[in-house]
Amino acid sequence: MTMLCVIQFLETTGYALYTVAIVYFVNEIIDLPDRVQGQAYFSMTNTIGIVLGSLVGGLLLDWSGSGALLAFASLAGGAGMVLLLWALKKPAQARQTAVAK
Repeated sequence: MTMLCVIQFLETTGYALYTVAIVYFVNEIIDLPDRVQGQAYFSMTNTIGIVLGSLVGGLLLDWSGSGALLAFASLAGGAGMVLLLWALKKPAQARQTAVAK
């Protein structure tokens, strides 16, 4: 029970930092009229990700235990990191092109 209370506290502080990061990121890459929509898309995809992650995690646990869950989470995390790095390069390249012109 103590561990659940500690995790719950860390979740609240982690989510607060995550929310600030989302707002900052959206304000940096999206034009002024579309910023609220961009933040809404982040919230929507976060919720969808949580639901799908819970469903897939539960199925993997039922199917073959924690080993399959760990392997899948590692692969998905690695793929997410690669996609994030790829996506972050695109706005920087666009800014460099705009400054050069």
